Amino acid sequence: MKEKLTFEERFDKLMSSIEESNEKSNKEHEKVMKAHEKAMKEIAEIRAMQKENEMESKKLRDSIKETNRNINGISSSNGYIVEDAIYTAVKKDMTFADVEFYDVFRNLNKHKKTINKKGEYDIVLVNCELLAILEAKYKVNEEDVEKLATSQIEKFRLLFPEYQNHKIILGIGGMGFEGDSFDKAKQLGIIPIRVFGEDIEYNTEGMKMF
Repeated sequence: MKEKLTFEERFDKLMSSIEESNEKSNKEHEKVMKAHEKAMKEIAEIRAMQKENEMESKKLRDSIKETNRNINGISSSNGYIVEDAIYTAVKKDMTFADVEFYDVFRNLNKHKKTINKKGEYDIVLVNCELLAILEAKYKVNEEDVEKLATSQIEKFRLLFPEYQNHKIILGIGGMGFEGDSFDKAKQLGIIPIRVFGEDIEYNTEGMKMF
């Protein structure tokens, strides 16, 4: 026969059970808090790494921008050298492609609002019947050649209608010709001009009037 517990014994047993349960709960709570602290620490470390990466990325972007600015500056400077060499050479005796001209313009530009067109032309030589439009680049590529033979000349006709009846000779010069740009120029009837320091070299074989 099972012995009955007194009220005091039952109460003590209940309190003991509650204390044991509380102890377990406290231990679980402590484990949860430690896990939470560990997670928060890891999150803080990740955020710090992200911030550091963002700073490094910004430094890299700034460095790339600066490099591009320097490259563009060098290209612009070399483009000016090419333009100066061609301009000096043609202005000296006012001839190009065995044609004599009476005027030469450098960086001829115009903006015509009525037709919403604007254009800039590095060197333009003029006489009573002919025009020579010469484009100067540091390095000439095929796109430069095609643009000169199409949109550049078409825009010139619209911007300067006073030369509507003039025939046009085209030339493009640079310190170098990339890809097939040299042959492309000759194929289109544009005179390719090679620049060597202050000297220029070209021939009129295959030249066309536009």
